[in-house]
Amino acid sequence: MMDDIIREDIENIKRNVKAEFFAAKKVLVTGGAGFIGSWLCDVLLDFGAQVTALDDFSTGRMKNIDHLMQNEKFNLIKSDVCRFKAKEKLDIILHMAGHASPDEYQVHPIETLQTSAVGTKNMPR
Repeated sequence: MMDDIIREDIENIKRNVKAEFFAAKKVLVTGGAGFIGSWLCDVLLDFGAQVTALDDFSTGRMKNIDHLMQNEKFNLIKSDVCRFKAKEKLDIILHMAGHASPDEYQVHPIETLQTSAVGTKNMPR
């Protein structure tokens, strides 16, 4: 049921966003194997972007992006966003990494803050 709702939302996004804006752009999605990040990777690939997902798999899941691994426009980097250093110029960065549930970020408050603050600081300018 949840997947159907999300698919419907994604189709609405595709109808309302100018796909050509993303075409041929190099996009980094931190937290790309997470729930929202993986759906975002799908949409960006449909828009023609070259997508790199960055994830340390602390909360993200490989099953969320397995179907993307054969796509030549998709790249996965297994790394902590707090230690990441970009090796190429990127056009767009979407910072989705982090503990998303209250239970998780209450158990891991320092890691949550570091992912948000240090992870953002590490993104190339």
